Amino acid sequence: MNNTSVSMSSDEHLRLFVGTSLPEHTIETIHRSAGGAMNRTEWRTLPKLQWHLTALFLGNRPAEELPMISKAVRAIASETPRFHVLNGRLVTMPETGPYMLWVRFDPSPVLTELHRRLSDALGLAPDTRQPYWPHITLARSSSTMPLMREETVCLERFPIDHLTVFSSELHPAGSVHTPLDSYIFT
Repeated sequence: MNNTSVSMSSDEHLRLFVGTSLPEHTIETIHRSAGGAMNRTEWRTLPKLQWHLTALFLGNRPAEELPMISKAVRAIASETPRFHVLNGRLVTMPETGPYMLWVRFDPSPVLTELHRRLSDALGLAPDTRQPYWPHITLARSSSTMPLMREETVCLERFPIDHLTVFSSELHPAGSVHTPLDSYIFT
């Protein structure tokens, strides 16, 4: 599916990332499992429809690059089989001075390789943090939160079956992610 409808001027930049959006049933499963932790007043919960799993953050890119980016993501999606990330646990991150609430999955060699392939195709350095932790950000706080390493799995497996190019606009209330192009794995 290609739904790019962004009008572009030569000096416009877009803050972009490539990831996987979540189906509604997955969002509801996570919310049921993590709702109690997110109810603390210190958390600014992200809108559920903004939840996603990031494969690669692209940063600010010239808007005119969007067709090239979409073409590269489409090519990679066409060569990628569906896979799963496993054992999504509720955690706070980073480990020192945590201010984010995540569903963090076990490291996935397939997602790490997909991340590397996207980085190579788009001329970016891959993330140097090892292991590459697949995660869904649920909430943020303006202050440090208590470290939490929940042993309970709140999402046993999550299928990765498509890639979406998102724009991310920063606003005082938080980022707004807009899907621009989506490509189903073959």
